[in-house]
Amino acid sequence: MSASTKKVICVTVCDHWIGYGIARSLLLSQNKDSDYTIRAIGRDMRCMKILEEFGAEVIQINYENHETIEHACQDCTWMIMISEMDENRVTMAKTFVDVCKKVDVKNLCFLSTLGANDAKEKSLCDFREMERCVESTVDYWTILRLSFLDQRLHHFAQDVSEKGVLPLPIRSQDSMAPIHFDDLQCVLVHLMFREDGTFIPRMDSKHQRKHYTLTGPEIVNGEMMVNMLNKVLDREDEEKITFEEITREESEEYLKSPCDEINEFTTGMIGSLLQKFKHLWSGAPDSEGDDVKKQEKKDDTEDLTPPLCPCDMEIEIILDFFDYVKEGKANHVSGDFKKITGEEPKRLVDFFKSHRDEFDRRRQ
Repeated sequence: MSASTKKVICVTVCDHWIGYGIARSLLLSQNKDSDYTIRAIGRDMRCMKILEEFGAEVIQINYENHETIEHACQDCTWMIMISEMDENRVTMAKTFVDVCKKVDVKNLCFLSTLGANDAKEKSLCDFREMERCVESTVDYWTILRLSFLDQRLHHFAQDVSEKGVLPLPIRSQDSMAPIHFDDLQCVLVHLMFREDGTFIPRMDSKHQRKHYTLTGPEIVNGEMMVNMLNKVLDREDEEKITFEEITREESEEYLKSPCDEINEFTTGMIGSLLQKFKHLWSGAPDSEGDDVKKQEKKDDTEDLTPPLCPCDMEIEIILDFFDYVKEGKANHVSGDFKKITGEEPKRLVDFFKSHRDEFDRRRQ
């Protein structure tokens, strides 16, 4: 395939679980007749080896060496750009977007966060700065502002299972509309592919220069979450799960605790924790069967998935988002998911049903 006709979907920050998950899902959806390539981009090659085994082009970049970024972005038709989990993320984003412009990346989709446009929290404001870099530099872009991801509730599953409490740094009546990771992937597929599965080389005009807010289908608060858990896990009377409001500092300590004994720390993916956290990952919809077909030469122990052990920058984003929730700014449902896909997003209770064993390890 010549450079002029080559179709490449690039996913950045594939050394973090979000980028890894998106790239993995796209790889699993490919078949032998697919006329496009998936390229995984990241700083830590150790965390992307599995994607290479799944068939991805894997390219390591260094923000101090722009040539590595140019190489990674070459011939890119669709760039799915994710924020680095780094204190210099805004500068890194500007560097990356400038290179996208230089090498003529055809379409860019930036994953931002709910609150980027009206938050006072620093990490959320950083996302607005990164949005501006995209808006002012490339021609064909769309921005997806994500609500809280359902999958991040896995961080709190241990206390739900062992102590019967859901500890969050919000009040029991503070509300948000969390979205399932699979729904994010669904939106990306609808942006890049037609209904018949053919590849879209140029972003549809109805999506160009648009900001979309992706939320779940319903507003939930802490009390509603524990009610869902009690129903899903059949907890009654003294066994009922309760909501516990904790401080930001307590939550920070809690989120860091799974990694306290790990010396080698990377941006959201730790090699020695891959197997330990395998059961926490939802991956793509119905992905287990696809994994077997895609990797029939591999046994289950080799089908590793990224951990949900957050680095310091991701913890900051999580805690800032909870502060945003406490301000009452996240208590709304957007219709943008249905506008793009024509479907309804997944309900939070369905996430709990799919992962009931993680939230109640007595079932394991």
